[in-house]
Amino acid sequence: MLSISMACGQQNRIPLSKKWTNMLDHAETYQSYKVLKKADLKDFEKNMSDTIIVYQKAVKVEKYKVVEQANTIANLNTNLAETHASLEKLKQEKDAVSFLGISANKYVYLSLLFLISLVFFVVIVMLFVMYKKSQVITVQKVDAHKKIEEEYSEYKQTKFDAEKRLKREMQTLLNKLEELKRK
Repeated sequence: MLSISMACGQQNRIPLSKKWTNMLDHAETYQSYKVLKKADLKDFEKNMSDTIIVYQKAVKVEKYKVVEQANTIANLNTNLAETHASLEKLKQEKDAVSFLGISANKYVYLSLLFLISLVFFVVIVMLFVMYKKSQVITVQKVDAHKKIEEEYSEYKQTKFDAEKRLKREMQTLLNKLEELKRK
């Protein structure tokens, strides 16, 4: 409105309200009526038309500005929505890990990786314990086998010695028997 008043003021230098008051003050009075000069009335009408045109132009300019601002706001809202979408996408990409073509949440991936590592560690520990246990059992069995072999060798040797002794005794008895038969 300041620009309208300034535009109007620049044209005539006197605002319409003052012109109206001035025109009424300089008008002649007839009974209770005011008589206005046609020239003053036409001048006032011209000033009012000019003021209305200025106001209409100002309203058009303001409407254009409002439309431009609405378009700017719409563009900014669209840009903001796109920025939010790309930010969400970046957050998801940041929180995601692609493994073998499968996209997974980083924390789920790390938990799964930790779980798999833990399972492998447990399996390795179990295999190591089983190996040590079987190693101990193997050593025990080998020692037991050696002991049994030694005992068997001793048993065999004693039996062999006993058999030898019996064979000798038998031979001696046979020899004695033959000697007795010869005699």
